[in-house]
Amino acid sequence: MNARVLIVDDDTGVVSTLTSILEAGGYQVTAASSFEEGKRLLLEPPAPAVLITDVRLGMFNGLQLALLSPPSTAVVVISGYLDRTLEAETQRLGGVYMLKPVPAALLLDTIRSLVSPV
Repeated sequence: MNARVLIVDDDTGVVSTLTSILEAGGYQVTAASSFEEGKRLLLEPPAPAVLITDVRLGMFNGLQLALLSPPSTAVVVISGYLDRTLEAETQRLGGVYMLKPVPAALLLDTIRSLVSPV
C-alpha cells in the first residue's frame, strides 16, 4: 500500500495543488482545512506516514500538530514566509521546513526520503 500523507492547510488552493502532486507521485492523500480537523485525522488510526502542515492555522500553529503527531509520522512544515526561528524549531522536532510554493520535484523527493530513509 502507498504511504498515506495528511495535508493540513486552510488555503484550499494549496491543498488542491499539494494533493495533485502527491497523488501523481503515488501517495494516498487525506486533507484537512483546519487545525481541529487535522488533529482529529492525525490522531485517528492508522497514523499517516507524513504530516504536511501550514505554519498558520487560524489561532493555532502547525508546530502544535507536529508536537501531537505519533512518533511514526514524519513532519513537513510549510510556510509562505522564511522564519528562521520556526525553521529551527521544526528541525528541533525532527521535521522539515519548506517554503511555499513548494516545487513539485522537491516535495516528492522530500516525501520519498521521509517514508523510505536511506
